[in-house]
Amino acid sequence: MGWEERPVLWSAEAKFRNGSDHLETLKNEVDAWGKRDVVALALEANADATEHSLIHRWTEEPPIVRWGLLIGDCVHNLRSSLDHAVYGLAIAKIGADPPPYADVLAFPICDTDVLFTKALGRHRLGNLGSDPDLRAALERLQPYCCPNLPYMPVLAILRDLDDQDKHRIVSIMAAGLRTGAIEMNLPPMDPWPHISSRIWTRGPTRRAQRS
Repeated sequence: MGWEERPVLWSAEAKFRNGSDHLETLKNEVDAWGKRDVVALALEANADATEHSLIHRWTEEPPIVRWGLLIGDCVHNLRSSLDHAVYGLAIAKIGADPPPYADVLAFPICDTDVLFTKALGRHRLGNLGSDPDLRAALERLQPYCCPNLPYMPVLAILRDLDDQDKHRIVSIMAAGLRTGAIEMNLPPMDPWPHISSRIWTRGPTRRAQRS
């Protein structure tokens, strides 16, 4: 199939599939790491048994840098797929490649209607900006059109993560503690009551439970 015969959104779809592949790789690596015995717990007491500590240590550090790189690749491909979609639609509208304003075409993700209007003024949608139906459809997807969501709009999260990854590796947290302790200040007891600890067997974060 020649370039001119490809579907309008072939490039956007390729970017999306590539981002999805990175996400699947990340999921598999996190699952594999979480299934291994990567946490050591130890119960320690002071000399007079008035303080007891549950010590938590990694036996295998999570590969934070690699996972951050995978997240960055995934996010960038997903964000780019939106820009590629706009570019492909612009080509389809005018029937020429490159389309008008090819160097500045992008899928706008804006927090206010003012910023959305400014993006159109900078020709982010190129010749598509004159299509009222397409403009209205894109505006309905903007974060400022979802003010009552109990969470941050997905497109805003995608934009912010992609912007962060341009300057530094995306930060992730595999657990709240790398090495830490839970201290219990209790009166002396004889015998000391039984305490057992359990560890969740799945996921990147291991948590100790008291029972």
